[in-house]
Amino acid sequence: MRIGQIVRRTLTRSLAGLQFRTDPHKDRFFALRTFRRDGSAKSTPIWFAPANGRWYAVTPGRSWKVRRIRHNDRVGVAAATFHGEPLGRWHSGRARVLPRAELCTAARAMTAKYGNQFHLFRLMLLIGASRQYGGPAVGLEITLDEGPRAAGGREYGA
Repeated sequence: MRIGQIVRRTLTRSLAGLQFRTDPHKDRFFALRTFRRDGSAKSTPIWFAPANGRWYAVTPGRSWKVRRIRHNDRVGVAAATFHGEPLGRWHSGRARVLPRAELCTAARAMTAKYGNQFHLFRLMLLIGASRQYGGPAVGLEITLDEGPRAAGGREYGA
């Protein structure tokens, strides 16, 4: 087993038990639905943070979700469990892979919401197997087609 794999497993297990900063919407995990070339949907768990009326995420640049977004920018977003199982209705939108110069916008939003857990995630991106196979980190910007509301009527991204 490679050292990177050991580090990634250890950090992943550590992340599962950590407490997150207070989130006004109480949604910590999300499911991102992207679409394959044949039109079939694929859902993956992801962290999102709101800023400036949009949603931001940071993910490995060679991940399949990024490849699918580059081909088809149509996406769906739903609040989810840790494993990405949707808890509510899907909200449609458009995704954009941010240029390297705009990655800091996504990183700031993620740090404001997730704090040190996001820093640990970035560390996983920089070392070990995630870096080798996943590539450098990229930012995603999601613009929702409608104004979805969280439980209690709160506007997402407000």
